[in-house]
Amino acid sequence: MPGSAIHIRLKNLFVAGSAMVFPLAGQAGTAQYPAHPVTIVVPFSAGGSTDAIGRSIAQRLGEALGKPVVVENKAGAAGAIGSVHVARARPDGHTLLLGSDTTISIRPQLSPPPQYDPRRQLVPVGLIALAPIVFVAAPNLPVRDVQGLVEFGKKQGAPLSYADSGIGTPHYLIGELFKQAAGIEITHVGYKGGGEKMNDVLAGHVQFTATELSAAMPYVAQGRLRPIGIATAKRHENWPDLPTLAEQGIDSFEASSWFGLFAPAGTPDAILETLNAELGKILSARELRETFRGMSIDAAPVSRSQFAEFLARDRAKWARAIKASGME
Repeated sequence: MPGSAIHIRLKNLFVAGSAMVFPLAGQAGTAQYPAHPVTIVVPFSAGGSTDAIGRSIAQRLGEALGKPVVVENKAGAAGAIGSVHVARARPDGHTLLLGSDTTISIRPQLSPPPQYDPRRQLVPVGLIALAPIVFVAAPNLPVRDVQGLVEFGKKQGAPLSYADSGIGTPHYLIGELFKQAAGIEITHVGYKGGGEKMNDVLAGHVQFTATELSAAMPYVAQGRLRPIGIATAKRHENWPDLPTLAEQGIDSFEASSWFGLFAPAGTPDAILETLNAELGKILSARELRETFRGMSIDAAPVSRSQFAEFLARDRAKWARAIKASGME
């Protein structure tokens, strides 16, 4: 797939809050829900975007449900360990998964397949947020833009080291597509989660990476990471001086990550509707939307049916990207 044709854009498919209609909580069959604390499993290590989003939701959801909601990190195998745990959990709404494009749309389409099938073993509760992707270089790398990165790679005479969260993650796939688009060679260095990945880039052990703007932003603001381009259609309002990849000759290269809540298949619809309703209220609140905006991510409240439609389109989008990268 030529670089000029690369297009892995993840569009906001949710409608405006004023048009949303969320089911009311407290439907028949949920009188005893939750009966005890609820666990949100984050299938990556602490410190990354998925973990931060899970924790921002957990406290507020606990207040809404009247029982504690705790985050449990179960990292490993590109998110498969935590996803398997939830897929095999009791379908009573007390064990939930903080899923993403990695665990739901991409990894299940790769060989060998993981030990869970999200379309058969998990049910969508609600979309939470969308996060744009930014490319950043280690502080000891003398580059300030994409062209500088390409020239540095050619000068050093060896593939550039690129940090990702392992084969099957969007960051790995985005690295492969960027390699094709920019005409460079890279060596993948995989990590269990975003926190570990960022630590090694910050220390200069790995030369560059692609990650959510929300994860990179604090280090960029401190001058500890050097941003070289953002993978959005236009410049981000939080970082207006950061050029897009398209502005730097990487045509039509757009990428975002998404995060959503899932439950084990067989969870009663009444519980799913209650969770979706409370999640919708949380995400529509100005306080959380401002918190997310400060993290450079966008709250995305949708109904369960809209989330299901979103997932179908997202799987198809990543299937095309996987084929283009030769990762099948």
